[in-house]
Amino acid sequence: MTVELNITVPVVSEPITYFHPTPLSVAFTTLLPMLSAHIEAERDLVHVDRWDMAFIDWLAEAEQTRADLEAALNALCETEVQRLEDKPLLRMAMLTRLMLASDDAQEFLQLHSLPLRMPSMFRCAGDHPVAARTNLLLSEVLIRLDALASLPDYLDPIEVKGEAPIEESLAFAPAL
Repeated sequence: MTVELNITVPVVSEPITYFHPTPLSVAFTTLLPMLSAHIEAERDLVHVDRWDMAFIDWLAEAEQTRADLEAALNALCETEVQRLEDKPLLRMAMLTRLMLASDDAQEFLQLHSLPLRMPSMFRCAGDHPVAARTNLLLSEVLIRLDALASLPDYLDPIEVKGEAPIEESLAFAPAL
């Protein structure tokens, strides 16, 4: 006779009494798969001739994922901040939008290095469940931004000079 026994613990990030999603956190959560889809579509195009008719659908898919991502970022950046933990999410969305719009490799590098140089602007302080969940979302986006920076369309190794970004040249808006 078999006895059924669960050996895994049910995973619950935090009780519902502690975390109530805000419109901004919900929109940010939906941004993650869109950013991943855009990165994957761009990776598909790295080693192919974009104008070869066999890959024309891949090019259309990459353009569509970018358009969807830009629309989601624009909507997210217009969403109202409802709690303190929403501010780093909004800043990260603004940074991502700026990185996507950047045409200059040096500017892209400067923007990409902002979370490392100004960690308090892109993290939540504290160890409560809302801060932990927000920091998890932020770390997931940072992983995706690193992947975005590895794509030649955004950061062409030939364009990048050997020098580090100059901190004084950054025009960073005041904290929200």
